[in-house]
Amino acid sequence: MNIKLVAADLDNTIAPTGKAWCDLNKRALRELHARGIPFVLASGKTVHMLKHTEKKNDLGHEIPFIMGMNGSQLLDRIYGREYEFELLSSETLKEIWEMMEPFGLNPYVYYEDGMLIEKIDGDLLASCKRNDLKSYLVKDKGPVWARPTAKILYRMKEEMMPVVREFVSRHPSEKWLTVQSQKTMLEFIHPETSKGHTLLRICQMHEISPDEVMAFGDSENDEEMLKCCHGICLKDGFEKTKRVCEDVTDLNCDEGGFGDYLFKHVLT
Repeated sequence: MNIKLVAADLDNTIAPTGKAWCDLNKRALRELHARGIPFVLASGKTVHMLKHTEKKNDLGHEIPFIMGMNGSQLLDRIYGREYEFELLSSETLKEIWEMMEPFGLNPYVYYEDGMLIEKIDGDLLASCKRNDLKSYLVKDKGPVWARPTAKILYRMKEEMMPVVREFVSRHPSEKWLTVQSQKTMLEFIHPETSKGHTLLRICQMHEISPDEVMAFGDSENDEEMLKCCHGICLKDGFEKTKRVCEDVTDLNCDEGGFGDYLFKHVLT
């Protein structure tokens, strides 16, 4: 297999959410760099957050491509360019906010160097601290739907997720898609936004065939990326996601399944 580009989700793929990258995965990333195989860090988080994560884990080199917000942001360090793609309009955001209001959840959007939230929330503040983000209350900056953005997010207890997803499925719209990025996280995104679309944009800009790309992920918001190339799901990923992939890692995320697979199949 002639792989010329490797992409991977961050949370629960490269490392469990909020945890340091294990030595095996860092060795694999350094070996990719040494062999001249570019790497794409592809996440639902912002490019700002991903730069912070990159700095904390110190690979000794810069990651060539950082894809944020499920593909709506792209930092291309090879060409020295930044891109922003599809955004939800403020009108669409308000429509989602009104639809979801009866659940009493605390929606948030990424705003500049932080999160814009409706009320103080321990889980969100902890996430801000982990990712070097500021927290802004809507009373200071306006409602979460005031300006176009890539997505609006809802964190909830795991047992609540099926109820919320069933409700949302009964209120479809051409203006948005929903993806479950974690067991407790539901995201509303622009219908044309996906990690897969932006991965293919990278391929086109850098003249790489999708058949020369391997991508790793674990959950629903990775699936379009995993379907457009040689897709690999983590052993402890969503069962639904495994079904769209070519293969599954032998090890779980926290065991270094990403790095282990690369050493066995690409970095031999």
